[in-house]
Amino acid sequence: MKKVEFQVRFDGTTEGLPTHRLSMAAFKTTLSNLIEAIQMSAELASRGVSEGLKTVRIGPVGRSVDLQLASVTDGCVTLNYLVTVTPDTLDPGADDLPERTVQTFIGDLRAAGGPEGTRNRAASRYLNSLPAGVTSQDYRASADGVELAALRIVGSRHLPPVIVSPRLRTVTATILGTVFRPKHERVTLTLDGGKKLTCRATPAVVEQALALRGDKVTATVLFAPDAKGPDRVDLVTLRPAAEPLTAPGVAERDAYLFAKWAGALARLAE
Repeated sequence: MKKVEFQVRFDGTTEGLPTHRLSMAAFKTTLSNLIEAIQMSAELASRGVSEGLKTVRIGPVGRSVDLQLASVTDGCVTLNYLVTVTPDTLDPGADDLPERTVQTFIGDLRAAGGPEGTRNRAASRYLNSLPAGVTSQDYRASADGVELAALRIVGSRHLPPVIVSPRLRTVTATILGTVFRPKHERVTLTLDGGKKLTCRATPAVVEQALALRGDKVTATVLFAPDAKGPDRVDLVTLRPAAEPLTAPGVAERDAYLFAKWAGALARLAE
């Protein structure tokens, strides 16, 4: 595995920088967000995710990547890191993950200032957490002394939050289990391929899941980003996989709408 180095240089008037010092009080949130953004870049690099703004969480591969501070040098302050990875987390032939991680991260920072934005929400949080007074940032990555990527950002780059819209997915699965605690109802699905997915559900959907336990089902699942933690996952509809999906006819839809809004229509007619 190559020796991968990553340099971050901050310049400006933030506390400590004019005297070539880094204030931990000023940069504590920034440095915490830096490692999170690096690990997210590692996750994206390992998955080869490229389809726009997509909700991705840091998994075991991302968490295996670390920045180890090797030295701090002047000008104004330059942090010299070694990019390391836990060897037993790597798939065969993936020992270039540190190189791909820093290249992806610098690319994510560059994209953050573009019209399309960055798919790495952690990179946006990192940039937004830079303390007031930082006037320029320089990033450089190298492997065995050969430059891989570099970027210079002049001025502050505070970005609007990356908004990832909720998305609906229809999946084929088997009901594995249910939880029927009031206000904590859950249904666990085993998706085709073996992955397990635990979803929030209404009491009515849990009742339906109990009746279909062990059967192959078609489920509609809503994935909604949550700024405070993992995505919120809701089981919206459930039906036996063998049951065809039929759309109501015009007459049925009209009858449903008139029944639903009969009271409101009657009051409007008065």
